[in-house]
Amino acid sequence: MNHRPRLWSASEAAEVLRPLARDADLVIASDDELALVADPAAHSSMAANRAWLRRASRDPKW
Repeated sequence: MNHRPRLWSASEAAEVLRPLARDADLVIASDDELALVADPAAHSSMAANRAWLRRASRDPKW
């Protein structure tokens, strides 16, 4: 990811990037960028990573 906050807000970016990240096999992001695509209920990058891994383990295409 390469979020550019001067081009669009975090909420606009999350709305577009979250569905794309869900379908990606690999997402490379900094902690602040990961927050854009992670489960909004995740309050830390560690929690976001755990949520991402849980989703991946349930997804049959993985």
